[in-house]
Amino acid sequence: MNVSLPFLTAICCTLFSCTATVAVQEKDAPINLAYHEAKEEPAPLLSTLVSNIDCIALETTDSTLGDYYTLILLDEYIIADTSTGCHLFNLQNGKYIRTIGMIGDQSPMGYSTCTTPPYAVKNEILLKGFDKKFKAFSIDEGKLLKTLPGEENLKSDLMYDVTFPLNDSTMLLYSNNLLGVNKYNLQVRTYEGHILKEFPSTNCFQKKQNILCKMANEGEFYSYNNDVYMHEFTSDTIFQIDKELNLHPYYILGLKGALPAPDCREMNNWKSHYVMFGDIVETDRYLILERSNNYSYGCIYDKMVKKTIRVNREKENNGFQNDIDGLFPFWPQSRGRGTSSNKVWQMVSAESFLKYANPKNRKLFQKTIHEEDNPIVIIGTIKEEE
Repeated sequence: MNVSLPFLTAICCTLFSCTATVAVQEKDAPINLAYHEAKEEPAPLLSTLVSNIDCIALETTDSTLGDYYTLILLDEYIIADTSTGCHLFNLQNGKYIRTIGMIGDQSPMGYSTCTTPPYAVKNEILLKGFDKKFKAFSIDEGKLLKTLPGEENLKSDLMYDVTFPLNDSTMLLYSNNLLGVNKYNLQVRTYEGHILKEFPSTNCFQKKQNILCKMANEGEFYSYNNDVYMHEFTSDTIFQIDKELNLHPYYILGLKGALPAPDCREMNNWKSHYVMFGDIVETDRYLILERSNNYSYGCIYDKMVKKTIRVNREKENNGFQNDIDGLFPFWPQSRGRGTSSNKVWQMVSAESFLKYANPKNRKLFQKTIHEEDNPIVIIGTIKEEE
């Protein structure tokens, strides 16, 4: 992210420290989740999170079958980033529509990888070309529209690990600080490539070992109420990015001594007591943090009762307790975009779905779903708080 230097000079040393000491007005004071004091409890009832759920089986064809990495929900579509390409499905019934671009192909329609998460705004999706530029494709028609500035100005060992829309015309580009020497790791720029701000890295470290561990979930971004929020795994703070492109402390996790140090990327420096989270979802009722691969527990903060709990996510399908249809436990991975922003979703492999779904309801799907099929997307409509 990019932040003005005067602003950053004042806060960069504290933005991602163990305790946020950024001066803020009382009305802007961040909420402390006090995670270090939270107890392990069952997740809440699903009916407190969503009003209904639907199970959408993504159609399996020869061209769409593969490893599924992530997806996004749009107004009418589900876009899935997979090992076999960027596939478009109907949001209502999961029917396969088309594959966008040609993964691994050197032709004008070819691209190397999808962005993480898939970057789609209005009718365009960005894919990474082999020349490190972004290729903008039409979602509705699948054709190549234009080429945009991408990663071509980065050093050869750097890439944008996260691309996230701030709004329809502005994007956030985040690079993991694996080697600990990134001068900047967050950039804000226009869709056409004009840099608006760069945020100096605050989690640099002096590399002493030759073996480094690439961390998933170094930087997490999510949208809530038309605003974008970010969290770095070495930070105790979730920040809101305001319309002036400044960072404001929004939540304090309260990890205390469990906050990972920047040099934990070195293999021998990761401590067993460190806490690291993955996907983040916020609704009017809850802040939900998924566990990372390095940690067993997810976190749920209930705004209504002002309470934080830990949920052991290593237990099989331990999520929100499904009191709506009893079919499958639910843990949201993200919110939709556009008119789907009132929805949260969870992607489940067909094998897991058939294995763990409620036995009574499982029979309804066994005739149409097989273990080797594409994933099931469980979609919930977020419950409106009165």
